[in-house]
Amino acid sequence: MSQRFLWAVATGALLLWACGSDDDDRPRPPSGTGGTGGSVGGTGGTGGGGAGTGGSAAAAGSGGTAGDGGTTVPCDDPSDSTKAALCLALEPETIQFLPSNPAFDGKGVLFVEIFDTPTPALGATPIASQLLPAQDGGADAGFVEATLAQLTAAPIRFDGLSATDKLYARAIFVDNDAVLSAGAPLPGVWFAGIDLIDGIGGTPPLYELSLTAGEGTGIVRKLIALRKLALTVSRASGASPKGDGQGPLTFVAVDGVQVAPTTNVWGLGSALCGDLSGTSPFTVEGFVVGSGTKHLLAVLDDFGVGSAGLPAGAMTNGQVSGTTFTIPTGDSVNIPFDAYAVLANVELGTAFDGPDGGADNASCATPDAGADAGAGDASTD
Repeated sequence: MSQRFLWAVATGALLLWACGSDDDDRPRPPSGTGGTGGSVGGTGGTGGGGAGTGGSAAAAGSGGTAGDGGTTVPCDDPSDSTKAALCLALEPETIQFLPSNPAFDGKGVLFVEIFDTPTPALGATPIASQLLPAQDGGADAGFVEATLAQLTAAPIRFDGLSATDKLYARAIFVDNDAVLSAGAPLPGVWFAGIDLIDGIGGTPPLYELSLTAGEGTGIVRKLIALRKLALTVSRASGASPKGDGQGPLTFVAVDGVQVAPTTNVWGLGSALCGDLSGTSPFTVEGFVVGSGTKHLLAVLDDFGVGSAGLPAGAMTNGQVSGTTFTIPTGDSVNIPFDAYAVLANVELGTAFDGPDGGADNASCATPDAGADAGAGDASTD
């Protein structure tokens, strides 16, 4: 697999989340006017110290976002006194890897990039980059991996950088290599250098570097995991959908039980078609950032309306008053500080009237029972 291909798919997939446009179709807090994404919890620690030791995790219940790191890493001066050098130490948050699952075993590849903009566009070419470990450049489908501990054992050095331009660094560790073909952010991907003070929605910028001509600057960046969150969704007793109970199913993880259009988002997940037509539950997978208690809001777009806000005919576990949702207190998950994957469940008990005309435009196809044994594709009526 070529190094260029690896780079394009890995960075592109993360950018679909991290640097997407504000009018994309990622799940957001539903409301009458649509919601914008963001972060929840505190701003996390500031980092500091050498890489490879693992950062101290945020305390349970506090969430926390990626801090912008300290400047305590030694870094030799650049070879050209008119330029600057950077030594980037990555400090992974403490996570218990799952050795039996290749997507979460802590082995993968690390992409490190330098940009001249805090919000690089999808497919933007970095002014400097490194891919670790070194790849063999062969045409085979595989690629060389290393453990996260090995990849972060020493600072990553860049020489000959501009000392006059504003520069920004980003690192992406791909543990779950399914992201290389999914073209979308998945749990098992880690990132550093992205400012999450306003969370995972919108366009979170990269932290600016402070470089000086003729000097080497050492910085620490927290390396944060997209943890797996599998949410099992079912219908509450006595609750009936306004349509056939099938359609796009999304969830968001937030900090508190009140969800308004401006509420900050800490995690999200979606399924092209969730089937709640009967009594059987449906599990939708996504990711969450940070630890502690997260409250979960799920929405089934029963009629396939696809609006940015609360779709007409939707089912949800929240109670609505104006543009504010209230999530039932029990619809939450407590994420241990070192958990890589967690499970949760919610019941949808509120169904809203369908759109004018009443046509249900979404349903899930029946599994074809073929060799793939797949769950069927979404279809339109």
